[in-house]
Amino acid sequence: MKKILKNLGKNQKKTLITEAVIAAALIIFDWLTKLIVFSVVGDDGLTVIDGFLRLEKGLNDGIAFGMFSGYSRLFGVFSIVVSAAVAVYLLKAADENKYMRLGLVLIFAGGVANGAERLIYGFVRDFLYVPFYSNFNVADSCVVVGAAVVMIYMLFFYSKDEKKRREESGISEPADPSAELSASRQGDAGEGTEQSINGGIELPKKQVEPPLDDADLPS
Repeated sequence: MKKILKNLGKNQKKTLITEAVIAAALIIFDWLTKLIVFSVVGDDGLTVIDGFLRLEKGLNDGIAFGMFSGYSRLFGVFSIVVSAAVAVYLLKAADENKYMRLGLVLIFAGGVANGAERLIYGFVRDFLYVPFYSNFNVADSCVVVGAAVVMIYMLFFYSKDEKKRREESGISEPADPSAELSASRQGDAGEGTEQSINGGIELPKKQVEPPLDDADLPS
C-alpha cells in the first residue's frame, strides 16, 4: 500500500483525497438520514411527493424486496469485501477515466455504509419508497447510480479511451485474426488455381543446350 501511494503523482494523490472525502461524506449522509427519519417520522410514514415518493420506515434483514431474509450479516461481509476490492482498484488504476472512478466511488460508499450496518445490527434501515419498488436508502441509491455510471462508461466510452491510451503509449493495434485468416485463404486459393491450370501435374522443365563454339562447327 505504501509503495503504491509513493509512486502516485501529486495530481493523482489529490484525486484520491477528493474521492475519499466524497465517499466519507456519502457514508455519513446515509447514516444521518437514517437516524433523522427513524427519529422523526412516525409509523404511518410521510408523503414527500404525492403519488411518487414517501418516507416509510422499514428494517430489512435480506436484500431488495425482502429476498434472502435472515442472511443480512453474510451480505454485509460480501459488501465489505467488494468495497475493499474497489478501493484497491482505485489505488492501483490511478489513471482510470474520471467517470469510471466516480461510479466506483459511489459503489464503494454504498457498500461500506450498508455493509457496516448489516454487520453491526443484522439489518439495514430503509426509508425511501417509490411505487412499484421496495423500500431503499441513500446507500442503495449510491450503489445503483454508481453501477449505472460504470455500465454506461464501459458500453459507450471504454473502447475510445483504450484506443487513445494505446496511441499515447505507442502500442499498435492488435492484428485482426479474421483479416489474417482471409489473406491466408486467398493465398491458398491462388495456389490451387495455378495447380488446376496445370492439371495438378508438374511439367518437366526444358533443358536449354549451350551454344556451339566455332571449334565444334563442321568444317
